[in-house]
Amino acid sequence: MPFRDRSSFKVFKSPQVQSGSVDGRNIMAMRHAKGPSTSASSTCLSAEVYNDVLLQKQDEIFKLGQDMTRATTEGHYKKAASLRKHLREARQEYDTMIEKRVEYLAGVKQEQLTESWRSMRCRFEKRFIEERKRIEELVATTKNRLSAEHEREVAELEEAFTNETADPSSVLELYVARVDED
Repeated sequence: MPFRDRSSFKVFKSPQVQSGSVDGRNIMAMRHAKGPSTSASSTCLSAEVYNDVLLQKQDEIFKLGQDMTRATTEGHYKKAASLRKHLREARQEYDTMIEKRVEYLAGVKQEQLTESWRSMRCRFEKRFIEERKRIEELVATTKNRLSAEHEREVAELEEAFTNETADPSSVLELYVARVDED
């Protein structure tokens, strides 16, 4: 990865590199005044710590670049070559750190998506089970109603059949009684 211009990212001076002030504020004091994070989430804390490490690595790369340029302009070519080697290693470490962070964040995002899918699936399964139960209850209710209607019809038919096949004289008496009423 080619070395980026310092203006492409915000640089905080690390304690190892240089202490100083920007806009009248002491950077060292700003870092130490911040203290431990009050965040309840440990992932936020680790992200803050990781970002601090990345900033320190950026500071180191910038400082090595300055030192290498100074050594070259002053004619200390062996020192410049040594600093160039350290600069290359620092850039590789920085790139590796960024790649690992991207992989970690991708894993976290994948985990969130997996959790989201799990949640959606659980909701769907719950709704499916509730709907299945409602359908089973509806089928059972309909079955019971139809069964009761069928039993009532069978009972009426049995009663009608027994009335017709019963003692013909009683049927005749009922018939005569009805005719007399008319």
